[in-house]
Amino acid sequence: MPASARIIRVLDDTYTLEIEVEAETSEDLVSELMQTSWGRKMAYLLQRMLPNVPELPSDVEEFKRMEEERKKKEQEIFERGIREGKAQARREFYEERRQLEEKIKELEEELKKFEEVKELLAKKVKEELEKQTEEVEQKDEQTEESA
Repeated sequence: MPASARIIRVLDDTYTLEIEVEAETSEDLVSELMQTSWGRKMAYLLQRMLPNVPELPSDVEEFKRMEEERKKKEQEIFERGIREGKAQARREFYEERRQLEEKIKELEEELKKFEEVKELLAKKVKEELEKQTEEVEQKDEQTEESA
């Protein structure tokens, strides 16, 4: 069994682990490490670094299964993030659309008010022109009568 093990440093889910194991060969090292679950993981990593360390199929398959589960969870989280992002974008789009429709209604109401003012002004200008025309015609009649 490993004599001691301690974590030296942890950075962004990356661990540096120091292990003391007394073993004469790589096979002895693997058999010592295989006595604990974390040791089995270390043995798998050592197997990648040391070519003559025997590979245990059950541990490799367990590691592959765990790796597949991790990737599947990451993919699910990623897809959920995309779905939630799309839903948020859709909500924002409809909120912006609603605000624009309200603004259009406000502008249409203002336009109606301007049209009403325009009609009133046109009516007043027309009345003023008719009044001035009548005054000019009366002055013309008076001028003709006096001449």
